[in-house]
Amino acid sequence: MRLLATVRSLVLVAFLANACAARDATAREAHQRQGQPVGAGTQIRRTSRPLICVDPGHPSEIGRGASGRCVPEMDAVWAIAIDLAGRLRRSGVSVVLTKARRTQMVTNRDRASVANRAGADLMLRLHMDASSDRGMAVVYPADEGIVGTVRGPSAEVRWRSHAAAKAFHASVTRDLRGIVRDRGLWTDRRTSVGARYGALIGSIHSRVPSVLVEILTVTNQDDERLYLNRTTRSLIVGALHRASLCALAAARDSAARPSAHTSGPRTIDRLFSLPVVPVRTRGP
Repeated sequence: MRLLATVRSLVLVAFLANACAARDATAREAHQRQGQPVGAGTQIRRTSRPLICVDPGHPSEIGRGASGRCVPEMDAVWAIAIDLAGRLRRSGVSVVLTKARRTQMVTNRDRASVANRAGADLMLRLHMDASSDRGMAVVYPADEGIVGTVRGPSAEVRWRSHAAAKAFHASVTRDLRGIVRDRGLWTDRRTSVGARYGALIGSIHSRVPSVLVEILTVTNQDDERLYLNRTTRSLIVGALHRASLCALAAARDSAARPSAHTSGPRTIDRLFSLPVVPVRTRGP
């Protein structure tokens, strides 16, 4: 009888362990589907699908973001992030967001940690600028920065971020020609935070390729009207979607090509095939 009771206990323990594991896996998948950030310490099991971490900027330790007459940056980039995430998933790309709610405060270090823990192929950071200028800028880390005792990003991450940013910029400017003014391809140092630390705080903590997009200048009335127009906003998100796929392909391809910027040869198990997305040129 004692032996039978022991066997039953072992069977019950095994059953509960499997049930808990299945529950945790289901919860992680639900978080991914809903665009919720993964909890601290959680390790995500990678699939064969490429993964982009979409980071709707603000609120963070830097502040709540810029605001136009009608549109706060925080609200605009959250709406764009949700739309973009859906389009990317329909293209076969896995997506994780850095926050679960529009108003959720997440530090730039924690935002980078979400992408790092997920093993993202690319981190795409969405912002809107406050400036006397107007239009879109694409930003990437070209230099090592330091915040506190942390230095980063690595030479390899900087190299791959540059490749991704170049591909993103080329695609999005071609797609939005005549609609959104191109402010250029910038390094982190051109921003106020990047000039202070050598790189943006999120870039310093990032261990994956990172590209930041100042989608529009929300303090400019003409740019704000572009966002408020549903048709134009949909065109912008479509352009961001296609540019994200181009950046993803470039980031992955650059990982397989050792360069003078990396610290030695790399072995990449495989690259994933991405769909070829036609790009329509609008405007002159």
